[in-house]
Amino acid sequence: MEKSDFASSINLDDYLSGYDDELCEKNEKEDTSVDDNFRRLFDLSADEIMCREFGSEEQAYEFYSLYAKHNGFVVRKDDITRDTRGNLIMRQFVCNRERLRNKKHFMRVDRKRDHRLLTRTNCQAKLRIHYHEKSLKCKVVSFEQSHNHELTPSRLVHLHPAYHRLSDIDKAQVDTLQTYGLRSCHIMGYLVAQKGSYCRVGFIKKDMYNYLDRKNEAKVKKGDVRAVLSYLQGKDDSDPLLYGKYSTGFDGKLKRLFWADGVSRYDFQGFGDILAFDTTYKMNKSYCKKKSSMVEFFHKFEQAKKEYRNNELMTEFKNMFSEPVLTTYLRSIEKEAAKFYTHEIFREVKEEIEKANALIVTQRLVVEEILRLFECRGIPCSHIITMMRNEDMDTIPRSCYANDG
Repeated sequence: MEKSDFASSINLDDYLSGYDDELCEKNEKEDTSVDDNFRRLFDLSADEIMCREFGSEEQAYEFYSLYAKHNGFVVRKDDITRDTRGNLIMRQFVCNRERLRNKKHFMRVDRKRDHRLLTRTNCQAKLRIHYHEKSLKCKVVSFEQSHNHELTPSRLVHLHPAYHRLSDIDKAQVDTLQTYGLRSCHIMGYLVAQKGSYCRVGFIKKDMYNYLDRKNEAKVKKGDVRAVLSYLQGKDDSDPLLYGKYSTGFDGKLKRLFWADGVSRYDFQGFGDILAFDTTYKMNKSYCKKKSSMVEFFHKFEQAKKEYRNNELMTEFKNMFSEPVLTTYLRSIEKEAAKFYTHEIFREVKEEIEKANALIVTQRLVVEEILRLFECRGIPCSHIITMMRNEDMDTIPRSCYANDG
């Protein structure tokens, strides 16, 4: 089934409502199981942990990680010993604040960034297991329970990077909500409302944005450029004046892309301006983030053009049915500028006219030299207006109008 057919055959509210019911039921079962595990861990003494056996290294790590989460710290895998055949002999798990930062990092003179915040405290809390061939079990041989730092309160435990990440179910729900047009910030808000609080979501906003960024990068690798070219070809039907051309490098990757719709070509005839974009689209932050796919860039760019052209219509309407108040002493020049320029540009020209009143000419320039000064700004500056005043010019030369150049 095509994506558009799927979207039209299901109601978003009904889908999310059903999704909520299933998820809440699943969460209730999972929460009961987790709470039971936490209660059992809370009741375990150091002697009981020393008597524990595990079927594998992974089971021991899962146990100690769950114990750590309940008690407010994070586990890191540490030393490991294997025999000549690669079989496990010993494995040690430690608090992630074990050891201290190497002193050499504090002595560097070529540092380009500030020091990262210190997190290591040389904590000695650990769990060590040995593998016994006779029982085929991993037995605890050493357990240090105490820490030399404050443990994380339960209300903050979920903020440890080790304890927040998107599950496959989370990713599927984020994808679905994005398909229906929800913005990333709104998706996070919906999930928080759905699960009751941020700590119950299971991940933080940065995790979700990182996932979406990786997904966009995957889009680029899977034919994003081809989709853009197909998009432009599809616009031929609605815009017969659309023109596009592209070229590829030796590696087959897109090297250059040029396109112009009918309105843009018409605007070019009147104003002679174009917009050029690097095909890596990393510098075009006015239209999208640097990690956006090209398809997203094209859609956002098209939307930006529509908004820009609508703003032009509104400006044109305002210019046709209103006019600014003339207040400067160069009334004839100001009046002509008010008729030609938009109200917004006229305000800039008017400021230059007011500045010209305070300028005194110390050197006479010919008209050609005066007009060359115009090229740096596109509107007559105060120096040009001063020279016009001294040359008894009552009107602005046509060369000072940008679209007449």
